[in-house]
Amino acid sequence: MTAKSIWIGVEALPIELMGLALNHPSPIFCGRLSDCQEHVEVAQSVLAHAGPELAEPDWHEVAIGTTTGQGYLSDLLRQCGPVEQIVWVWPERAVALAEQSAAMPLDEALIRARTVIEGVMVMASGAAAARAPESGITVTLLLPDSVPANSPYEQGLWAFIERFAATANASSRPMGVSFRLLTQSEWRHVTAPQK
Repeated sequence: MTAKSIWIGVEALPIELMGLALNHPSPIFCGRLSDCQEHVEVAQSVLAHAGPELAEPDWHEVAIGTTTGQGYLSDLLRQCGPVEQIVWVWPERAVALAEQSAAMPLDEALIRARTVIEGVMVMASGAAAARAPESGITVTLLLPDSVPANSPYEQGLWAFIERFAATANASSRPMGVSFRLLTQSEWRHVTAPQK
């Protein structure tokens, strides 16, 4: 059985990275599918021009900021194993709201914080159950290249993600789960086929 790669928050994945994401084994894309139409079109185009080595991706509606979405993701992680890699994409909406941080209403900031924190925690807790026994699982927290320095909300969430990844990596590695933080530029560099 081929190990899979799961992408969480695919609607926030920059469209130019979609081709690289499709190179991963048996990709499963999770997110707000109503916001993914361009991603679906790019995937169809790449697959139409690729050979049989690229697998057709599965698409799942997962609103990670909701209890229902978190439950669905937990079930999906348990049921679709083995999983070789999980990639959690920093929510695009986070960046847009951060750019107007001075005027960001508290209720918006709290929704964002819950989406980021709860999403990462649900995904991380399901990683051990989904891992491929022979190779383990890598959880990548894919961050934008930068967050606005003037946004205490975004800076605080970024710091949480960094600390969470370091602590989770130390405690989960013996179980075959490794965490890594990569910016989009770093991920592009380590994922692009070497010539």
